[in-house]
Amino acid sequence: MQHIGDKVRRMMALKEVKQSDLAARLNLSQQSISRILNKSKIEADLMDQIAKALEVEVEDIESLDDRLATVFYGSVTNTSNDNVVFGSQYDVTFEGGKGVMMELVERLIELTRKLEEKNHEVNDLKESREKLQQELNALKKK
Repeated sequence: MQHIGDKVRRMMALKEVKQSDLAARLNLSQQSISRILNKSKIEADLMDQIAKALEVEVEDIESLDDRLATVFYGSVTNTSNDNVVFGSQYDVTFEGGKGVMMELVERLIELTRKLEEKNHEVNDLKESREKLQQELNALKKK
């Protein structure tokens, strides 16, 4: 059985919170957070504070299980024509922690949207570069 410190560490990773950030939110030292994360059991009042600092429920942390919280976001690859492709295939299985699940889905949607925006920017830059190259070639011929 995974101890609670590992589950807190995993939730921090999911929420992209560093030890130093959590320490600041709880008004503790980073070393104190490190000691807490190495515990197999954490007092209920401290768990409440940690959950609040991570903006989740204590149950969300307690229900985390590496075998049940596997998320495959796909991959970003560079194809032969330099277009960025996002593999949207993902598999999410979760028991409990619906709040965390919804946040992960929302984050996936947001990241996919940002990736699409970046792809449009890349394509616009390629078109601009092509036009500039054509203008440069035309000037060289004169």
